[in-house]
Amino acid sequence: MLGKLEIIYKEKDNKSFFFVPKLGIISSGKNIQEARKNLEIEYENYIKKIEDAELQPPSNHLKNTELKELGIKTNYTTELTMFGIKYLLVVITIMIFLIIVSSQIQKQFSQLKDDLSLDDAISKIEEIPDKIISSINNLSPGESPLKKIEKELERAARKENQIPKEKQDKVIKEINIIVDRAKPFVDAFKRLFE
Repeated sequence: MLGKLEIIYKEKDNKSFFFVPKLGIISSGKNIQEARKNLEIEYENYIKKIEDAELQPPSNHLKNTELKELGIKTNYTTELTMFGIKYLLVVITIMIFLIIVSSQIQKQFSQLKDDLSLDDAISKIEEIPDKIISSINNLSPGESPLKKIEKELERAARKENQIPKEKQDKVIKEINIIVDRAKPFVDAFKRLFE
C-alpha cells in the first residue's frame, strides 16, 4: 500500500511542499517537518470527508497508523542536478575571476620590474669596455690609438678651431655643472674598479 502511493516533495521560496497526485492532496510548511505534519492533517481530513460522505476510499489509501510510518519518496535528482549546476557555475566564475586578476597582477609586476630593472643599467655599464675595444679595433691598419688621439689634438689646436673666450667660459661653466651633478654617481661606480 505504501509503495502504490506516490508523494512528491519540493522546496520553493524557502517553503517545503508535499503533493500526493492520486489523491490531489497538497501540503506546505516552513520546513520539511511542518510540511509532513500538515500532509498528515490533510490526509486525515481527506479520509474524514470520504467517511462523512459514506464513500468508499480508494483501494490504495493509507490507514492512519500507516500514515505515521509514511515513507516519503522524493525525487532529489532534479534538485541535486540544479545544485550541481549552480555550484559548477560559481566555481567556474571564481576561476575565471582569479585567472584574470592573477594575469593583471603578473603584468603589473613584470612592468614594475622592467621599470626598476638594475639588469639594464648593469648591462649598459658592462658594454662600455666592449665599445672601447671595438672602437680601437675599428682603427685603420697601421694606425695606433695614440696616433688617432694625436691627430685629434692637432686638429683641435688649429687656429680656425679656436673657441672665443666667452664661449670657453660658458662651456667650462656648463661642464662644471654637469660634473657636479654626475659626481655622486661616478663615485658610486668607482667601487666597481677597485
